[in-house]
Amino acid sequence: MMNKIKNALTGKSEMEKNVEELNIVKSRIAEVQAHLSDLSVIRKGIELELTLGADSALEKRFKKLTTAEEKAEKDVQEFEGRKDELIQAIAEEEEQQRLAQVEEAKQTFEQQVYEAHKISVLKQEMERLLPVYDSKDGLVDPRVIKSLVGLRYDENFNPADSAHRELMQAASEAGEAGKERAQKEVDEVVKKLKEIVGLN
Repeated sequence: MMNKIKNALTGKSEMEKNVEELNIVKSRIAEVQAHLSDLSVIRKGIELELTLGADSALEKRFKKLTTAEEKAEKDVQEFEGRKDELIQAIAEEEEQQRLAQVEEAKQTFEQQVYEAHKISVLKQEMERLLPVYDSKDGLVDPRVIKSLVGLRYDENFNPADSAHRELMQAASEAGEAGKERAQKEVDEVVKKLKEIVGLN
């Protein structure tokens, strides 16, 4: 009996199968209990007839009735046992689904906190570093090169002087190399900042 019910529920999710099987089992319990009720009415009739006198046909009917009652009671017990199993299985599946929803919500919330806190910390650090940026902005001291030819900070190179021209070329090359290296590092920092704030 149970195998027939299970075979009719193939191709569905475990929860769907269990819920549908539970409904079928409850329906079958009601049907068998109704059948038992009918058999009980028949039993009373036969017992009444037996008080008037027994005969082989009546006794045969009574025996057949008893067998039918025993089978029906056995079916009810089997269905009740299966009903309890299904109720337990459904409860466990619902709990697993609830826990999965809690875990999913937890991960979503953690990601939101992560994004918000990351931006907040980054903003605080940038605000803290702004005064440092202001103090170093445009801070270039040419004296390290000018001093090699005896020039002060406010004095300029003389292009007519070969020694000056050499240092002017060196200063130009150093300036380009410094800008290139700085731009590369800044580009990397900006790229990382964009990744942090979700722009990449």
